[in-house]
Amino acid sequence: MKKRETSLRNKYASIIEVLLRFVSVFLGYEPMVEAKNDLVSKAGEIDDADAIQRKLIKSYTLDKKNKKQKQAVKAKAVARKVSAFAFDSGLTNLFDSMQISLSKLLYSGSKAAETYARTIYDAAFAMTDADKLKYEISAAELLDLKTARDLYTAVISAPRDQRVIRKAATESLPGLFKDAEEIVDDRLTNLIVNYQVSDPEFYAQFNNALIPINFNRYTAIGGEIIDAESGEDLSKVKITITSSEKTYEEMSNHHGNYIKLQLDPNIDYDMKFELPGYEVLNEKVKDLKLGKHKVVNVELRKKTV
Repeated sequence: MKKRETSLRNKYASIIEVLLRFVSVFLGYEPMVEAKNDLVSKAGEIDDADAIQRKLIKSYTLDKKNKKQKQAVKAKAVARKVSAFAFDSGLTNLFDSMQISLSKLLYSGSKAAETYARTIYDAAFAMTDADKLKYEISAAELLDLKTARDLYTAVISAPRDQRVIRKAATESLPGLFKDAEEIVDDRLTNLIVNYQVSDPEFYAQFNNALIPINFNRYTAIGGEIIDAESGEDLSKVKITITSSEKTYEEMSNHHGNYIKLQLDPNIDYDMKFELPGYEVLNEKVKDLKLGKHKVVNVELRKKTV
């Protein structure tokens, strides 16, 4: 979601929280009940569309990362053997071409990483059977490298069906927000006037909730927490944010998101992420900027038995 949309979604969450807290006040007033139910439903549709966007991006990114790692490990193992063959045979050019580090295979751009793996495979494939046997390059090892390379090549570009689904979700959001704004502006804000005298606390809290939260207004730390293996959002993660002056505790929501607003940009913070069944993760956050939102995305790994 865009910044303005995120701000509006947080406004709806605040309004819904107030409505649920005071539901007994207006339970018998059908127009209020219907407007509340419609806003809850529309907010759910917004969350679903946003989740589709994020899930597709995240699952694709994780899949691409995993396939790149598999390609890199297999390619580097073969490159070492081809390099030894080239050195022993005095093939300087071949030896030089095999000096491809694991870092290059892992962290180069998609096309470059694919090209490096292809170069290694082609060099090994071109060796005679006798030389392959001597330097322990088996047919199975070459097939594994080719398979890993082909899988990575296929995943470099997102599948068309994913792009179509994501585009549809993105295009649906403006309409959903328009519907939600109409529920708030044309129905709830008119109906709430009935409670200005009969329940001033309800009236005041509702109007306070109308003020959207703008993340960029405050110095903040926030981000997304996912499972390192599956890419799934992790909810109910305990986040402890500690400085020399104060300690804060936050909890990730059902989308794996968390945010801590109104932090002092002049000090550093230690962060601890805890969830039963997962390894504790510590992060240090420095150089916060006044009025800016520092993104700290986290991947938690399950504990190994």
